[in-house]
Amino acid sequence: MNVFISHSFEDQRYAAELAKSLSSHGVSAFSASDVVAGEDMAKAVEKALRKSDATVFLMGPQNSQNPNLYFELGAAFSLGKLILPVITEEMKGRPLPMPLMAQQFIVRRSPAATAGVIADALHMHPKALAS
Repeated sequence: MNVFISHSFEDQRYAAELAKSLSSHGVSAFSASDVVAGEDMAKAVEKALRKSDATVFLMGPQNSQNPNLYFELGAAFSLGKLILPVITEEMKGRPLPMPLMAQQFIVRRSPAATAGVIADALHMHPKALAS
């Protein structure tokens, strides 16, 4: 199973640790941090989004208005991907961008704990299993 992790620059370390933890659950993860120097960022992100079974959105106050997040969210939504919002404690009760508001969210914990919740969701969700 493959997931795309959408995150802010500030969450780069957490996203890398989350990807590593997901691999122990048999889930392969990609984020924009995986794009190498000289590679076309937009093409790499599009390719990874298309290849993914689901998209994980790391949401916190620092990136809730980030245009890149909205681009990746719109692309995931239009491609029919399973969308898994992972929010910080500070985001509980705050409005989330559409279509994240319609999704059951995961509260962010340690990368290992969050990876376990994501892996469980992927293995139970028909949309991810159908890919």
